[in-house]
Amino acid sequence: MWKAFSISFTIVAMAVLAFGFLCLTGFPSSGAKLQRVDADFNAIGSSIEAYRRKTGSYPTTEQGIEAVVSRPSSDRLPEKWEETANKVPEDPWETPYRYRLVSGSGKRAFEVISAGKDKKFGTSDVLSSVYP
Repeated sequence: MWKAFSISFTIVAMAVLAFGFLCLTGFPSSGAKLQRVDADFNAIGSSIEAYRRKTGSYPTTEQGIEAVVSRPSSDRLPEKWEETANKVPEDPWETPYRYRLVSGSGKRAFEVISAGKDKKFGTSDVLSSVYP
């Protein structure tokens, strides 16, 4: 009986200590996740710019971010292609980023998009960044 009590007490004590540690050090904050999204946007943006320098154009919307990881097999096929990223990261909420080629006023640009906390595109918490 005392052995079962001792094990239960140890589990409860460990849970209390873990909760106390999280309270002191802080739970993973949304601020940290937003910083990661910003860092991911910069990394993806750099990879897509490197792709443009090597191939002469940005990937199409259909080719997407994946064009920096594997040679596109649809739309405008690049003559000179080289991998410019090891993998396409997911946002902090484990949703793949999206890419969209943007044209306007004679310039080409692209947008990198995160679905945000609710993991749904087209809602109010969507995050995006337009380059250049």
